[in-house]
Amino acid sequence: MTFIATFEAVVHAGGRVVVVDVDEDDACLDPARAAAAVGPNTRFLLPVHLYGQMADMRALGSLAAKHDLTIIEDACQAHGAARDGLGAGGAGAAAAFSFYPSKNLGAMGDAGALVLDDEDAAATARALREHGQTSTYHSDQVGMTSRLDTLQALVLLRKLPLLERWNAERAQAASFYAEALQGVGDLRLPARVAGARHVWHVYQVRTREPEALGAYLAGRGIGTKRHYPEPPHLSSAFAGLGHPAGSFPVAETIASETLSLPLFPGITEGQLAAVVDAVVDFFARG
Repeated sequence: MTFIATFEAVVHAGGRVVVVDVDEDDACLDPARAAAAVGPNTRFLLPVHLYGQMADMRALGSLAAKHDLTIIEDACQAHGAARDGLGAGGAGAAAAFSFYPSKNLGAMGDAGALVLDDEDAAATARALREHGQTSTYHSDQVGMTSRLDTLQALVLLRKLPLLERWNAERAQAASFYAEALQGVGDLRLPARVAGARHVWHVYQVRTREPEALGAYLAGRGIGTKRHYPEPPHLSSAFAGLGHPAGSFPVAETIASETLSLPLFPGITEGQLAAVVDAVVDFFARG
């Protein structure tokens, strides 16, 4: 369960994607299934901290240590998340954060950051982002143009001190939904994992009728989105991996049932109540 960019990163780095199903509760990489998938050529673990909740990095860290694997975190949806005393972006050798405008910490356009725990690797990354240059017009390797635009950096610097407050507001809105939507229709609400700090990038519910519910809410002037209705292994882009429908049933079931309700810093109790009322009315239609 992830945006297709996670798979693309592996391919662009020259690797082969080995797909593993997710845990039913947190929708993140299942450590037991990951252990079963480790082979003689496995080099990396790439957990995705989905919807704002960290994967089980304690268990994945033990697995990595056992097989001498390097952990790369997809922390693009997890700004400020934590679990079992570990913070998102600080549990692996490297982590990617997205600053796409809709993220908890978002720029005004495309932006992102890479964090690493090794200075040599960081120096390589700094060179790669600007044509492999180690000094002006001196390139030690083939790189690319992947700089963070100054304007986006200024926006992010202004927003960064507000992140903690915004995450708290997201959590407050999630608690409102959790209480008000309990037992409504066939909704399956997000699980709260013990020892985890969820930062609620999205508030994702599950229902057998996600498209119908989304359309009904749209008719009431309420926007929703589905994250993500097509698991990457079922996309045409990755058909070559040879995983037909049914290969990863947990992820596929989540994908078929997912719908994200409105949640953002500053959302009012009145707006939340309007969403809840509309959801209740949808299921009350009979």
